[in-house]
Amino acid sequence: LPQEAVALFVDRARLADPAFRLRPDDEGAAELVCRRLDGIPLAIELAAAHVRVMSVGQILERLEDRFRLLTGGSRTALPRQQTLRAAIDWSYQHLDEVEALLFRRLSVFAGGCTYDSVAEVCCDERIPPAEVVDLVSRLADKSLLTPESSSTGYRYRILETLADYGRERLVESGEAEILWRRHSDHFIKFAEVSTRTQLAEELPNLARALEFLRAGHEEAALQLAVALIEFWDSAGHVKEARERLEGLLAEIPAANDLRARALDGAGWMAFRQGDMARARELFDQSRALLAEAGDSAELTRALSNLGLASVFLGDFALARDQLEESLRIGRGAGATKAMAGSLMVLGVLAYFSGDLDECEARANMSLELAVQSGDPKLAGFLEVGLGVIALERGEYPTARGRFRASLAMSLDIGDRLNIALLLEALCRLAAAEAAWEDALLFGGASEALRDATGARPIPLWGERVEAACSSARERLGTEAGSAAFARGRSFDYEQAVALADRYCAAIQTAHPRAAGRDEPPAGLTKRELEIAILVAGGMTNRDVAERLFLSQRTVEGHVENIRSKLGFHSRTQIATWVVEIRLASGTPPVT
Repeated sequence: LPQEAVALFVDRARLADPAFRLRPDDEGAAELVCRRLDGIPLAIELAAAHVRVMSVGQILERLEDRFRLLTGGSRTALPRQQTLRAAIDWSYQHLDEVEALLFRRLSVFAGGCTYDSVAEVCCDERIPPAEVVDLVSRLADKSLLTPESSSTGYRYRILETLADYGRERLVESGEAEILWRRHSDHFIKFAEVSTRTQLAEELPNLARALEFLRAGHEEAALQLAVALIEFWDSAGHVKEARERLEGLLAEIPAANDLRARALDGAGWMAFRQGDMARARELFDQSRALLAEAGDSAELTRALSNLGLASVFLGDFALARDQLEESLRIGRGAGATKAMAGSLMVLGVLAYFSGDLDECEARANMSLELAVQSGDPKLAGFLEVGLGVIALERGEYPTARGRFRASLAMSLDIGDRLNIALLLEALCRLAAAEAAWEDALLFGGASEALRDATGARPIPLWGERVEAACSSARERLGTEAGSAAFARGRSFDYEQAVALADRYCAAIQTAHPRAAGRDEPPAGLTKRELEIAILVAGGMTNRDVAERLFLSQRTVEGHVENIRSKLGFHSRTQIATWVVEIRLASGTPPVT
């Protein structure tokens, strides 16, 4: 907000009360008054006149009813300048019939709207879509509407003060219920097909639609909430999402696919908050509905999530059974994306069971399927996981590369919760590299980001992050360590991301034990080396494909690349080379 608005407030306050001075502790309240009044000079002047009888803070508190408060002013001013309502009345009465109709209808939007939204919600036989651009221009010329550019194109915005007035006129017209339903129906469809960027821009409209639907249209409200689950999760709106989903589930008893998806989403938010018992309960309710409906793809995902909750409740045997069942159903249904999730959770189970090799194998299988099925969110998580495996093996440059790849993916899709996880992984990497201050900066930054999103660190994992922070505090000393952690907690999102990017890009050479372990020999990729080892073990291309969840054609291509890079002509030569390499590195030969 321009400082001129606050300066105008102070100037007009002094006209009302020459003794008025804006005290330092009132500066924030004065700025909020100007913001709430959308910077409208007339409204600011009318508000400032009240300093004769109340403090700036009291003016702010009473702005809920703008039009009741903002009366009075100069006795010599024209009537339309004496009150905010009179000023807006005067402008509204000078609109022609169609302009006034569009102005009223536009008041249902919150935070602005696009041309497509206007055409969908406001247009009918009285306002043809072809006339919208001209009508909008005319309203803008009369200062009742502001066109503005955004990351997704042009938007039209009505100042909230004017929108309040427009909604009053809309109710008087008898059209309010129809327009609210059009608005909510439009944003249900919008939520089901839009990108994260588009959804983020329309959050005020989505929230307004949810509030309208909750009062008498609960199933439609649940439909909109379900459409927003993935966005809420990535953007870090965990607390809000869980409250909305569980509240709607309590109001709607119907047992259908929509309820199953809502139960799964609510379970995921409970998992994010560390409430594992409730997460498992909700996941199991979702599983039961999906099993009854025979939806194999969704059932695969529900069992995967159920297995995840079981892992963190310490029931590893049950978790494995649930995950194997999930994979069996997923294979039968060809549910590639859901199977990627099941393999990911099997990797998590292997990690916390202490089997890094199985964890890496499962993570690589999951990553391949995630890429094939177009799931960048899961891919970003898996890159963190593979980086942690490298970290625990002492392969720090590889860990950095994985973390940097995850950061790029997560920024691209706006996945704040994965960035919180990444900050925790970087805390552990920095501690391993004896970068004690950086470790605590990352620890503080991740805690702040989780607090902002309402999510908690994953159980078992959080203990390892805390251990890294404790080590760093011991090395730095209590006072310096606490200061570093507090500084990290003070970082905003952009500062935390910048720190992560700089650390991932740095070259670390202080740990020779990682040397020679990060890149496969002879220029092979890690996947090619993995396949070469399986070939050396006597597996056919078909065997390898089944083991790694790849197509046989993909494996054949990898084998050809291996032969080309090594200059070989047979599988026997590949097997001999693998044995020689493993013997040279002290690794037991393939059996």
